[in-house]
Amino acid sequence: MTGAEPASPWFREWAERTGHVFFVIRVEVALTLEFVSESVVELTGHTAAELLADPHLLEHHVVPEQAKSRAAAGVDEAGRLDVELDLHHRDGTTVRVHVVASRRAGGDGAMVFEGVVYDIREQHAARQRADQSEAWFRLSFEKSLIGMCVVAPGGRFLRCNPALCQMLGRDNDELSTMTWQEVTHPADLQVDLDLVAAVLAGESTGFRLLKRFVSKDGAIIWGDLTTAVLNDADGRESLWISQVVDVTAKVEAEQALAASEQQYRLLAENVSDVVVQLDRGIVRWVSPSLTRSLGWEPDDWIGRSVSDFHHPDDAERVRALDASLGVGQPVIARVRVRAKDGTYHWVSGHAAAYHSPTAGEAETVVSIRLIDDDVAREQELDRRATYDELTGLL
Repeated sequence: MTGAEPASPWFREWAERTGHVFFVIRVEVALTLEFVSESVVELTGHTAAELLADPHLLEHHVVPEQAKSRAAAGVDEAGRLDVELDLHHRDGTTVRVHVVASRRAGGDGAMVFEGVVYDIREQHAARQRADQSEAWFRLSFEKSLIGMCVVAPGGRFLRCNPALCQMLGRDNDELSTMTWQEVTHPADLQVDLDLVAAVLAGESTGFRLLKRFVSKDGAIIWGDLTTAVLNDADGRESLWISQVVDVTAKVEAEQALAASEQQYRLLAENVSDVVVQLDRGIVRWVSPSLTRSLGWEPDDWIGRSVSDFHHPDDAERVRALDASLGVGQPVIARVRVRAKDGTYHWVSGHAAAYHSPTAGEAETVVSIRLIDDDVAREQELDRRATYDELTGLL
């Protein structure tokens, strides 16, 4: 603009057509606005005429002291100014602007700045939202009790949070020199690689996997891994974001339980007594000795109510036994149970509540054995006690 009259018709028309705010400011003891385009009203709430007529308005109301200090510090050696400032709007709000200007000497030797002011409120608000989102992510990343990491294409750790560092027994600096492949148990590596390959082939955007990690001291860590890929604007692999929940205690407890139940079932399957596992009166499992004792196959009982097999005359007794079990008391009782051929046999049953870690409510384990011979002998003794063999009298 040097050598041109700032307020000339061609410049004024050009300035108004752009929609941005063009200005010429003389800097002496105070700021003197020599020209400003009409669009300034959008940024300040004041018309161009108001600002040109009242120098005090610009100096003390529109441009705060902080903005003036920042502008003065932003001028480089060549006299160029490129800075973001906050202006005061007439309605009391703050308007973020981007000011680009150049310095020249006026005809009277005064310093003159000519430039343009861009309204960047939307961009500034978007940056603030992004910064807030980044701050929340950093806070959740650092403070999370779940292991988290950012991984580069190829597998190198870019950043690991304290929870993951503690889990793997290595600090972030050490892990940053390693890949996830190096801390994965060899037996689980191929499965993990295959899932990664499926993501890179576009079959999914991430996956979840229960896998083993190896800590620095060689300990095996079971982790529930959830990972997803972030692609760039061209759809190429950019970053991987992963979360790892340490489930070692849970997996080891389940393994111990499975081993215990396997031993229990092995024992139950090789004893002569019939062992029945009930869930609210429904047969969930029964030992193979059922076939030897009553002729039924285990599948004949599984899924059915135990009341389908006891004698109808024993129904009241069975309900009383259930009530005792309901208050945590083990019971021992004799009832009649139907065999596959339709006959009923006396059995002695021992029932107790069993609290399985994998079941929501207490289950019942019943052990029964045939006592037909015992009952027959007892009935014979009772008969003899009340019957005179010589006289035939009771």
